[in-house]
Amino acid sequence: MRNIIVNKPGSYFGNPSWHLGVGCGMAYGVALARSEGYVNLQVKNGYPAGSISKPYETVVCTIGDGEAIMGNIDSCLWTCSHYGIPVLYLVMNNASWG
Repeated sequence: MRNIIVNKPGSYFGNPSWHLGVGCGMAYGVALARSEGYVNLQVKNGYPAGSISKPYETVVCTIGDGEAIMGNIDSCLWTCSHYGIPVLYLVMNNASWG
């Protein structure tokens, strides 16, 4: 955090629990929370169906290699690709625990 200037409220979300694996999924959760919600809602077979609007901004998720493996980065990348959720994952090889 010493090298990143965050001067816009609500622009930084961290992992207060210090558990490995939550950052990958938390990133696309933040992207979904920053969208307008459902659009093009229609009732199909008695159930509402629609699509999620694009978020206002691209979310940047900076994680280490251990966080990526523990967070199952493959499923996060598939989810973001499949649903068009704009998240940029930066995975650093920090070669250390903590």
